[in-house]
Amino acid sequence: MTSNSYTPFGDEGCSVVSSHVTGDLMFYTDGSKVIDKNHTLMPNGNGLFGHTSSFSNGKTCVNPSDCKQYYVFSMNYVTEQGGTGDLYYSIVDMSLNGNGNVANPSGDVLLKNVLITTGTSESMEVIPKSGSHDYWLLLAKNTTNTVEVYSVTGAGISLSSVYNLSNSMTDMRSLKYCKENGKVAITSMVESDPVLLLSFNDILGQIQAENIVPGTPWGNSSNYWQGTFDSEWSPDGTKLYISKYRWGGSSSGRLYQYDLNMTGNQPLLIHSLSNSNSAVTKGLKLAPDGKIYMQYIHSAMELTSFINVIEQPDLVGLNCNFILNQINMGSNISTTHLFPYFGSLANTLPIIPDTIFYSSGSDVLFPLQGYLDNEGDALNISTVNYSGGTVVLLGDSIQFVADMSSCTNGQITVSYCDDYCVSLCDTF
Repeated sequence: MTSNSYTPFGDEGCSVVSSHVTGDLMFYTDGSKVIDKNHTLMPNGNGLFGHTSSFSNGKTCVNPSDCKQYYVFSMNYVTEQGGTGDLYYSIVDMSLNGNGNVANPSGDVLLKNVLITTGTSESMEVIPKSGSHDYWLLLAKNTTNTVEVYSVTGAGISLSSVYNLSNSMTDMRSLKYCKENGKVAITSMVESDPVLLLSFNDILGQIQAENIVPGTPWGNSSNYWQGTFDSEWSPDGTKLYISKYRWGGSSSGRLYQYDLNMTGNQPLLIHSLSNSNSAVTKGLKLAPDGKIYMQYIHSAMELTSFINVIEQPDLVGLNCNFILNQINMGSNISTTHLFPYFGSLANTLPIIPDTIFYSSGSDVLFPLQGYLDNEGDALNISTVNYSGGTVVLLGDSIQFVADMSSCTNGQITVSYCDDYCVSLCDTF
């Protein structure tokens, strides 16, 4: 946890990148600048082409070919300002000294402002590719009413597929992916635009279906600031929470819950802010504790230091336990619209249960060939401790032959590791 920060810093899209092992801060970015772990601008960290008021600006992912490098994606489009937007990438290399030294490098920007495409909206999403260290970059384009899917691999970034939306969208402001259900939610700050759910195949990198959330569009207004500001998925992927910025132009913002188990039903109202057109809902964020946090402005654009919490977002309706003003940040956060995107190294281990074995007389076989981590990495057996028998390693399996002359039960403990970038180990 850090209580310090670099100023000035953007008020919308931004990312915080931390160590996968320790959780320590590595760097953070608003898409226009990159700040190191000591809250100092990296030597080459200024002048990225992102706009600090662009919704999805500054998202990050690991370079699949180099664990010490990170892509930073910068967008310069702001819907209310008009014009056309561009998407760029830069590369941060954490092995470079930066403001540190050889013994303790702080990282620096290695490559800056490489153009990916033009004509963007404010929305993009970075999605890990299943069974791989690669990623998909989804980009919505208002000008063509399409969603483009880019492949991010060790060889670079390239356009993979284009999906033409069947529903017209004026302002695609947010894309939010849920791995548990394979859905991408698209929301718009224009009230007359619907909330869309896209089915995304994270192996093929393809959008395969499109549906409208019942009850949306919310109304007929084509003005900005009356539609949906943000959305977030519950941990189990069965609920979509939607923050409507204002209601009808003269009333306050509202929080809704859409239940995917009851797809024909309209979203349920969870909370309505005080009756003022300046009381607006803002960013939503699912945290590692399984709770969803919500930013808002209370009324009349007054100073707001509080964050609201959805304590049990998997539960239906008001059972989700929304709590207003649950956390006091101690200072004004009313000018901050979104929680940061958290980027870290994607590396996981499967859970191998203790009961995975085949028994034949005195022989017990532990097959490991079916166990890969979520990125498709094979597991390395580094240590085998045993008693009451003998062990033979047979490729992806372990054969344990019990000593029948012994009166004690045979015991075996296997350590397995995935050594991609950082070593993760467990036992069974």
